[in-house]
Amino acid sequence: MRQYELLLTHSPVTFRDSTVQMCGFAGDHITKPLESGRFYEEHVLAAILDRYGTGGVYVYFGAFIGTHTVFFATMCKADLVIAVEPHPVAYGVLQHNIAINQLENVELWNCAVGDTIGRVKAVSQGGNMAGSVHSTDSFVGTQALLKSATLISAPPKIVKIDVEQYTPAVLRGCIDVCS
Repeated sequence: MRQYELLLTHSPVTFRDSTVQMCGFAGDHITKPLESGRFYEEHVLAAILDRYGTGGVYVYFGAFIGTHTVFFATMCKADLVIAVEPHPVAYGVLQHNIAINQLENVELWNCAVGDTIGRVKAVSQGGNMAGSVHSTDSFVGTQALLKSATLISAPPKIVKIDVEQYTPAVLRGCIDVCS
């Protein structure tokens, strides 16, 4: 398994008139814009803010290192951001990014979500964390697989899903609370 090199310096990231601190993985495509002082997918995030305004509950399944989570919590001034990331290494960076920005409106979950319950194992494939969650019966080195809806405590304004091929299962798991 590839060891991931953490970019230890906190990169200041500015959007409009606000600045946050972020760190990520050296050489990662999501971290590169952060090193230049910009959010990953900044144009998408700006469109979300401009269209939906501030406040409300934001849910992010597959939060990775927290770029969108931090944006929703700070720039969108979310009442609550529910961020879910099953990969333990990415989850550690996500926790760090929430802590360095002193965000109290973020609820973090280190688990996988879908339309059923069970156990999954997060593994890295080919040096990439994408698509790295697999079902298992083992309890060793695994995370819980929960129904998506069990983590959503209030009607969400936005649900962002970045879980590769598991998107249909995540949608089925939260359709009742998102409709």
